Amino acid sequence: MNSKFIRSVSICNVFILLSLLFLQAVPEQVRATEKNKTYLIGFKDSKRTKRSAIQGTSVQQLSSKIMVATLTESEREELSQDRSVAYIEEDSDTELAEVRF
Repeated sequence: MNSKFIRSVSICNVFILLSLLFLQAVPEQVRATEKNKTYLIGFKDSKRTKRSAIQGTSVQQLSSKIMVATLTESEREELSQDRSVAYIEEDSDTELAEVRF
């Protein structure tokens, strides 16, 4: 066979191999760039409310049935499937209005 043809096939094989390796690494990169948001999470029954139910990095218990947690979208979706969760609401920033007398 022609040596140029063999070299071309070898280069194509290397390109395909590198492409496959790159595509396997993409989901980890996408997950790493997934944005975290703060959510208010309400539970139906305070007896079931546990910090361990939420795997987010930042969790704060506000009351026996309400928590604030920083979650990714996929974590929020997973938590919404839990039967003990009454609601999940994105937290919003609030500011006091300036009052002039």
